[in-house]
Amino acid sequence: MKKIRCAALLLVVLAFAGCMQTELHNSDTATGPVPQQITAWPENKYTESIPEPEKGSPDYVISDAEKGYYAIFIKDITAEEGKDYLRTLEADGYQQIEAAENEASAGVLLKKEQTHLSVSIAEGILGLYITLAAS
Repeated sequence: MKKIRCAALLLVVLAFAGCMQTELHNSDTATGPVPQQITAWPENKYTESIPEPEKGSPDYVISDAEKGYYAIFIKDITAEEGKDYLRTLEADGYQQIEAAENEASAGVLLKKEQTHLSVSIAEGILGLYITLAAS
């Protein structure tokens, strides 16, 4: 009976072996957007109406012009500094649409004219996901 179970298990393993991923994705084979390291605040149509954070350091961006988004990630920023930046955005005319928060992070969706901005705040990182509405 033990031999039959082992043989059956071996057949199942062999049957699924063809379904296994054989190639790791890297930046050479990835089909989606790839993070690009940055050292300065990017200047482009997505960022032109967004104030640069006073704290933290630009880390990387992810963008997809075809899908219409641009995301910037700022490192070396505290959660409190991220909340201060959120207040800066609101003082600049961004209106809060939605918000959620827990003990580890906060997420806020903002809008100003044609710019939609999703802000994620956590200890050590600030994420800004930007989309532009068709004008």
